[in-house]
Amino acid sequence: MHASSLCPPRLRSLLAATTLVLAGCPSPEGDPPPASVDTEAPTDTSSTGSGSADVDGSGTDPGSSSGSGSDSTGVDEPATPSAGCGTPPTETGTVELTLEVDGIDREVWLKIPGSYTGEDPLPLFFNWHGAGNSAMQATTWLGVPSPGASTALHVYPQGLGDPAGWSDQDLALFDTLAQHMADEYCVDLAKLYSIGYSAGGGFSNFLACHRGQYLAGMALVAFGFGYPEDYFASIECPSVPSLFLYGLTDSWAGYSDESRDWLLETNGCTDESTRLEDPNLPETMVCDDYSDCEDPVRICYHFGGHEWPSTPAQTVIWGFFDP
Repeated sequence: MHASSLCPPRLRSLLAATTLVLAGCPSPEGDPPPASVDTEAPTDTSSTGSGSADVDGSGTDPGSSSGSGSDSTGVDEPATPSAGCGTPPTETGTVELTLEVDGIDREVWLKIPGSYTGEDPLPLFFNWHGAGNSAMQATTWLGVPSPGASTALHVYPQGLGDPAGWSDQDLALFDTLAQHMADEYCVDLAKLYSIGYSAGGGFSNFLACHRGQYLAGMALVAFGFGYPEDYFASIECPSVPSLFLYGLTDSWAGYSDESRDWLLETNGCTDESTRLEDPNLPETMVCDDYSDCEDPVRICYHFGGHEWPSTPAQTVIWGFFDP
């Protein structure tokens, strides 16, 4: 089996003009997640800063959903195996990893399926927690645990700072972590995905702009801030299959026209959309697929606030990516 290398460039010069602090969205005190939407997701507890661009389970595969894992004929694209294919695993389950990135030890948690053998290339999901959350905590709720738990590799990086969050320096973390996973595990390099909640959703979006050429899809949940004019001024963002999921009562980082318009413009979509009709989609979730896009764009809402709507989120993300 031919092994391909993954060598993302740093693009440091392009970032010089755009230094971002991806700060957290505070949840309103005394406003817990509605039990009907989610009783497990932790609350993003930090406060939003100023003077910078502040951004802060189980599911089934909705078979009729359009995603990024197959071509237009519905036929799976051939895998692009990484250099780590053929190496048997030393550990499976939830594994702690420490990587040195720009002289700093960075903590990452991995979730390796018990059935993983190192022979078959698997999709790789990068899961970015919200500000004030932790990577270890996020392993219990963030992402697409089922059926993705047994058919994909998952990584959960830990943010820096107090509260822990994300900034443009974490592009180097993505570079280093992606290379490590490609070298040490059997990764399908054509199926790298980024999922983020709140602050992590902001970083997932930022990552799609600066590393979109390596991503098969990105999802941002509970992050809908309007963007400053210079947010992406230093680089022309590539088209990336994108899912935006927000809560109707999220007063902190819910829907914004800027978020919607940026996704549509970047992916070459029209304003026209079609309501997703899928029997596997929970009644608490409504999704629209936009038309004539270079890459698919799906925008969904649920009936809660600033939270990770556990099962609905996992169902719609897995169905959209369709890895």
